[in-house]
Amino acid sequence: MVKNDNSISSLHHFCNHEAGKLTSIETQMKQNLREWIILARSRQLRTILYDYHDVVRQHAAKLESFYQEEVNAPIVIDRALEAFVKEANEKIKQCSDPEIMDACLVTCIQAINHFKILLYKTAGVFAKELGMEKAAITFREMETNEKHIDHCLSQLTQYDINKNTQALLIITGENLKNKKYTS
Repeated sequence: MVKNDNSISSLHHFCNHEAGKLTSIETQMKQNLREWIILARSRQLRTILYDYHDVVRQHAAKLESFYQEEVNAPIVIDRALEAFVKEANEKIKQCSDPEIMDACLVTCIQAINHFKILLYKTAGVFAKELGMEKAAITFREMETNEKHIDHCLSQLTQYDINKNTQALLIITGENLKNKKYTS
């Protein structure tokens, strides 16, 4: 049986494959974040998203450098990220209230962010196992950057967006604490 050039037959091939996915992910995220920044109503959320866009640009540049130095494989489109982005954009289109829009944006971006944390952590572990110290350090730094953004979004949600959403619920007469849910 002839092996496909894109086959994953070793840990090194798998690490290269994951690096290709991450390169594609960061490229896609640059575009999507630009669009989502425009939709954000909260000044604090826009600031965090601008910072995240800078982080994504830095990640993309580092990954391209790593890819040129270390990898001899094509960039791989990540279908999971495409699904996250598609779902995020569908949810965002359904949001008609600015306060809810910000909550929706944060939730969607954090889902993507958590996915990226997992990928960077895994890539870092594999790179270290392969003796690729420079790549392992880079992937760990990227994982740390993603965790920092996640923390900022969580703090914003806890102290700003949730309070604004709760105020909106009170104004519109929706009090979730008093609602009884049936299955």
